[in-house]
Amino acid sequence: MSSSLETFSFIGANNETVWGWHIPPIKRINQKAPLTFLIHGDPQAIFKQQYETLPYQNLELGLNAALNLFNYIDGNRAIALGASYGGYMIDWIAGHTQMNQRFQAFVNYHGIFDVRQMVYSTDELWFIEYDIGQFTQYENPQAYEIFNPINYISD
Repeated sequence: MSSSLETFSFIGANNETVWGWHIPPIKRINQKAPLTFLIHGDPQAIFKQQYETLPYQNLELGLNAALNLFNYIDGNRAIALGASYGGYMIDWIAGHTQMNQRFQAFVNYHGIFDVRQMVYSTDELWFIEYDIGQFTQYENPQAYEIFNPINYISD
């Protein structure tokens, strides 16, 4: 891995500029390099009530942009990993066939696999309630199910 960090941009799902980071291989040789697609945590608040739409679309657009910009990336040797909200998105991607077949492996660390479980295990209920729509799981259980990766496990 290189010690240099490069930025790139692409047009996101809301027609805005979205930035990504890229770490090129140490030596840009004629061989294709595998891709590690790292999804960071904590951007979910800006996507209030759109957990499964805009972030997913932005990730897909970002992946496409990286593959188009950096011709030495081997899109057939890609893994995706993420922590916290990034881990949640790993599970969301894994459950949706339009994007999950682009990766050879998924790594979710410290992410949410079942939104209902988070309600029972977190000491920070404010975050999940705010992000889902400022109501509890008991007031509107369907809102929690829409965004729940466990419901898409068969895909």
